[in-house]
Amino acid sequence: MSANFLLGIGGTGAKCVEAFVRLAFCGLGPDSTWIGLLDQDRSNGNAARAIRVLAEASNLRTAFRAAGANDLGPCPLLRTAIERPKAGWAWAPDERSSVSLATSIGFGGLPASEAALAEILFSSDERRLQLDEGFRQRPALGAALTLQGVTPSSDVWHDLLGALQAAGQGEEVRILLVASVFGGTGAAGFPTVARLLRKAIEERGLGERVKLGGVLMLPYFAFPAPPPGSGPAIRPDSSAFLMQARGALEHYAGLFREETVFDNLYLLGSDPLVPLGTYSDGGSLQANPPLLPELVAALAALDFLAARSDPARGVLATRTGGGDVVGWDDLPDVGTRGKVREYVAAAVRTAVAWREQYVPALTGDAWRRHDREAWFQAHLAPAVGNSVAAEASQRAISKLTEASDDFLRWFVALNRGSAGAGQRLALVADDLLARAWDSADVARMQLSAAVGEAGFRHLVPPVAGPGLSDVFSALTYDAPIAGAAGPARLVAALHAACLGHQREGA
Repeated sequence: MSANFLLGIGGTGAKCVEAFVRLAFCGLGPDSTWIGLLDQDRSNGNAARAIRVLAEASNLRTAFRAAGANDLGPCPLLRTAIERPKAGWAWAPDERSSVSLATSIGFGGLPASEAALAEILFSSDERRLQLDEGFRQRPALGAALTLQGVTPSSDVWHDLLGALQAAGQGEEVRILLVASVFGGTGAAGFPTVARLLRKAIEERGLGERVKLGGVLMLPYFAFPAPPPGSGPAIRPDSSAFLMQARGALEHYAGLFREETVFDNLYLLGSDPLVPLGTYSDGGSLQANPPLLPELVAALAALDFLAARSDPARGVLATRTGGGDVVGWDDLPDVGTRGKVREYVAAAVRTAVAWREQYVPALTGDAWRRHDREAWFQAHLAPAVGNSVAAEASQRAISKLTEASDDFLRWFVALNRGSAGAGQRLALVADDLLARAWDSADVARMQLSAAVGEAGFRHLVPPVAGPGLSDVFSALTYDAPIAGAAGPARLVAALHAACLGHQREGA
């Protein structure tokens, strides 16, 4: 079992988990991490996308980390083993479908005194609320359901208790919760699960061996007002985010004065709020594009899990610069020795070169036209002969191509999102990577057919990297990557060439 646990709570938690997986794809994560999602809104589009990305990342790593068969070896790509919870990637406090709060708490069968209390605590609209689509900015509902659902018999709780058992055997365990302070599920589940975990840690005398961290997302986006007409009685309203956040932070301040819950706590937000163009009541239509604060939340997760930050280091603060461009230098240093931009840049270039130059030469029978070329002979023929034609190899090539495209779309969508009033992001050259895109659905984005030699050097500003000709030359003349095997040997060599020498202003 992994010594690192990451639990995303609610839709925002799911988006931050997705950002962490994108960075782990680049090789920035720890060796292994258990990752799960807690969300009552099981049809939530943000959670559904995160589940898909988690499953695909896990399957891709299995395909490209098969020792002796198809193995990236020392290449950083896909270094993090993602462990799936026993209960599945996502778990809801109440797993029943189409259930109301009243049904969940057994309102009809409550004694008169308890029913009267429920009537005081929850309005008739709240009691009738269908829980399949979350708690609609009603943290009190979520707290009641989370306390009811997080029990010693639940599979997710078994996984987390397993982490404590590992700590009891001498290994330091890190558990990180990520959620928003201004929604429903996250705002309710974050303090509830954290306090239950802290209680279990203290009861077992493991305070020195288990570090509990939290990433608490303050308001960072806003969406249009709900459209007039028919709709559920209780609807999300981003105009209330700041007021809800203030109340929640006052609650946390009082709570933390009374008890120590977190060893590390990261608070992140955006001022002004990033505007979203569409409104959704929840469910599958709630699938928002990635935003900068979610990437910063993923960096916080790297700091806590991969860099293993010191809980005693005190309060750290970061903010973007005062200019109109937000770039890599504006992001916090999370103990990765400046490798975040470097590794992301190498992964972006690897994805582009792979899909444009090498997939067409390896898919189906196309390899027969290239098997005598120097790059093929150097990185494929000595190790595997013509096994690139094998069904397993073709499946692996297809998986990596799909994952590379998905990775590029995510970073383009992130870069095209607003960084706040009057500011734009300059993390990737999105105009080179993809065509115009005006949909909230990231999967519908069309990537560019070709980037070209000059564009390839400047895919990730502000540092120029190798060109396509440099990459081709490295694959032709450089020695194969020791420890790599199968088609993954070519991918490892391609990544090494794309990681190459980078120079400011070139």
